[in-house]
Amino acid sequence: MIIDLYVIVERGMFDSDAKWLSVLQGLAGLEVPGLALQVRTRQCPGADHERLARDAAACTRESPVPVLLNGSEQLATSLGFAGVHWPEADIPAQRCKGGLAGASVHSLHALRRAEVAAADFAVFGTVFAAGSKPVDGVGVSALRALASAAAIPLLAIGGVTPERVRACLVAGASGVAAVTGVLHARDPAAAVAAYVTALRDAQSSIPPHLPSAEHHRSPRKESQDGDH
Repeated sequence: MIIDLYVIVERGMFDSDAKWLSVLQGLAGLEVPGLALQVRTRQCPGADHERLARDAAACTRESPVPVLLNGSEQLATSLGFAGVHWPEADIPAQRCKGGLAGASVHSLHALRRAEVAAADFAVFGTVFAAGSKPVDGVGVSALRALASAAAIPLLAIGGVTPERVRACLVAGASGVAAVTGVLHARDPAAAVAAYVTALRDAQSSIPPHLPSAEHHRSPRKESQDGDH
């Protein structure tokens, strides 16, 4: 499947478990082609992480939207998530299970590791200054360089507003990922709709010869042995 909008539903963005789960459940109920969600509880202690992951799995069980768990592939599989998302430091040597797999990457080396591990897509950033972490963005030029070398779809993250979606796709991204752009919105579902509109408008107007169009129209390329 093609994922071009990836919303990271971070527990740390909310003041209670109940509010976090309510927003997660609402987003998981949207029937939006190309949308996927990531459950992330990285700021929580280990015991809480498993409890929250279990609660998240329970409230999204019937979701039409793929929901991935950030962290352990074993835990994601045991709880019935649609897949796993690996932080860059946790990208394995090889993938063990079926389902979807995404990976966070910040360099060409990390991207190659994700490709070897058979990730279905990678998330690269921070492209612009992000609302969820106090770091400067690496810029669209860095996104363009990595997208041109990617053998799997690459999503742009970090300060990506709907107004910046087109620039990311022109640079070669297959789509975008969002945290605060959705979670801090008064109406998260309306925020998703704004991103989707921006994506569809950009996709319909970018000439076929540009990199992002190639990502959407071509099967995943094999990574070269020499790049590993």
